[in-house]
Amino acid sequence: MESIYKVSNYFSDGTVITSNDKPNPHHVPLFETDLMRAFDDSGFNYATGISNFVGVIMTIFDRMV
Repeated sequence: MESIYKVSNYFSDGTVITSNDKPNPHHVPLFETDLMRAFDDSGFNYATGISNFVGVIMTIFDRMV
């Protein structure tokens, strides 16, 4: 991640997609979240807690099985 506005995704097949590229239907994110500056200004934190993502993803997989 170069900044909160420019992010690069590296895939196992060697493909690299930056936030400036057009979306590719074969590389769809599982989820999206916002980054927020930490209160102590030491870096960034996710706007939504990681445990919330895990719960939603597990619910989706459980329903599929």
